[in-house]
Amino acid sequence: MRLSPALLLAAACLTVFASTGVQAGRGCVDHQVTRTELQSALQVVGDVRQVLQQQSSRFAFIARVGSDISEHGLRYTHAGFVRKRNKDGAWVVVHQLTSCGKSGSGLYVQGLGTFMLDDPLTHDVLVVTFGESLAAHVEAVFKDRAPRKFYDPRYSMISYPGSPAKYQNSNQWVLELIALAQAKGEDKTLRTREEIHRYYRHRGFRGSVIRISPLRRSLAKLSAANIRFDDHPPSSHRDGRYEVVSVKSVVDYLRLTGDAAETITVSGPYRRADRVPETTVESPNGD
Repeated sequence: MRLSPALLLAAACLTVFASTGVQAGRGCVDHQVTRTELQSALQVVGDVRQVLQQQSSRFAFIARVGSDISEHGLRYTHAGFVRKRNKDGAWVVVHQLTSCGKSGSGLYVQGLGTFMLDDPLTHDVLVVTFGESLAAHVEAVFKDRAPRKFYDPRYSMISYPGSPAKYQNSNQWVLELIALAQAKGEDKTLRTREEIHRYYRHRGFRGSVIRISPLRRSLAKLSAANIRFDDHPPSSHRDGRYEVVSVKSVVDYLRLTGDAAETITVSGPYRRADRVPETTVESPNGD
């Protein structure tokens, strides 16, 4: 049987998305939450909440596994901040998301339950607590409304972590706010995203390097509005090696600068590959 050109292109595009998914947004499939998945998510939410309650800070770093990126030697795909809400003491996730391959993004505040039920690959969560100084300055950065000020809706899954600051993805937004908080702790004022990039570069940040072949790059340009290449240097196109902000690179940076207090992994039994049809339940809104 011969496949039509359209089907061949669709299959190739799926390969592109899988190979470049170094950070996650919202998928295109309307996914129904199963009872097994809900039970696993609730277990993880309870364990994560317990970890967070043991720290004095109101902020921490959190990441999940949205897709399989082991091809690049990476595991966690998507990061955000988890913060303790003032009005009721609930822990919520503040993060940047894009929807279904679109070129733009938004900032969201979600309960831990919603964060866990956005159709992840597994229910594995990474929590990194901040050192006392960074934790205080992250909180100050949020009070200054910097999360909105330094948010750029021009989204690219593989946005370049240097100049020009043309696009942004969710992990990069987190990194930039961490760097802004670090600079605040040194009484330095960073006014632009370019200044933030120079700051974290100077302090030793190095992104993860992923390989994208010329064929995959061409297909992505044709079919994926959320993957852009024009902010990367010419050498990246020649070599097929693209530097990106991954969860791993942000965690490595926190360790390098001495700002990671504890790194905790929490896991539930759910695996997307094991999902079978069963009675579905409503996805909880919030915790």
